[in-house]
Amino acid sequence: MRVLMLTPTIDPLDPVHGFAYTWVKRIAGQVDRLSVITLVQRNPEPDREFEVYSLGMKRNRLSKWLYLNQLLIKLVPQVDLIFTHMYPAFPVLAWPFSRFFAKPLVMWRCHNGHISLMTRLGHALVNRVVTASAESFRIRSGKVRIIGHGIDIGRFSMLSASAAKSGATILSVGRISPVKDYASMIEAVFIMVNDYGMKDVRLVIVGGPASASEERYLDSIKKLAKDRGIGEKVEFVGPVLYNKVSEFYQRADLFVSASQTGSIDKAILEAMASGNLIVTCNEAFFPLLGNYRSRLTFQKSDPRDLAKKVADLCSLSEREKDGIRFFLKGIVAAEHSLDTWLPKLIAVFQEVLMKQGQANTKR
Repeated sequence: MRVLMLTPTIDPLDPVHGFAYTWVKRIAGQVDRLSVITLVQRNPEPDREFEVYSLGMKRNRLSKWLYLNQLLIKLVPQVDLIFTHMYPAFPVLAWPFSRFFAKPLVMWRCHNGHISLMTRLGHALVNRVVTASAESFRIRSGKVRIIGHGIDIGRFSMLSASAAKSGATILSVGRISPVKDYASMIEAVFIMVNDYGMKDVRLVIVGGPASASEERYLDSIKKLAKDRGIGEKVEFVGPVLYNKVSEFYQRADLFVSASQTGSIDKAILEAMASGNLIVTCNEAFFPLLGNYRSRLTFQKSDPRDLAKKVADLCSLSEREKDGIRFFLKGIVAAEHSLDTWLPKLIAVFQEVLMKQGQANTKR
């Protein structure tokens, strides 16, 4: 099987897209040939089993678009299928070549509650959509295949769950954006300190803004922490290289997500794989948490409820905590690990190739 993949970034250290490099390496080990077109390539590793073509060498959008078309004309006839990752514009741009050369098109897409026009168009054009969960892709159709999030469990479980835990460090990882509701986390820390006497609590926020409006939001939540008198208890780390983020999970006692996207959050799964207790208001996780749901969830935009849930978890015995950690790790291993994700992805590739072969036979 020969595959052409389009992905935003090829960089094993990228804070946002670093995980995709592991995906590419694992896919390359399962196919006969993997060619990758990317917008950005950084920190290349030697002896790769795949070839990379970067649009980053071109100066402007027009030259990037022209080069992309040159690459598609060259590469699509040489492969069996096209796999696009993340950006919904990729399948739209690749579709004319997929259609002309009769090559199946598979799109990986996870999105929040809003379904963009580009996502709808991409869905209409591709043969299959692969996604992490039912909540991660909300167009209901026979094209959609749910394959999990592809978490590299080995990367996030290098240390034992109880190592280096202070018992008072709360972690959150993600883009600095209002939809992540960091303000509720900061207010919850204020309540924990003043109402629950948790004087040693710390909130560590890993991630950065991606736009001017998000820069302003970052300034506003920094000011909130200062105004509440807990500036020294809230640490804004900024973006962290992908090969370093696991260290933050391992040093944390508990992971909090106040995200209101309504889809399965990869950072929460990474925290679960790392042995963190979690507290989330994300309803996509509610069915997964079983009997622990009431302990591990809080009401959206309710810092008082969040503070109570964190305080209750911190008061549990280590034996009770370990039971929850074991349960959470098991969810990731069974439903969202890279080892279960990859065979499902390859099965989708085989499915579309078989259907394409049948269609060609009928012509």
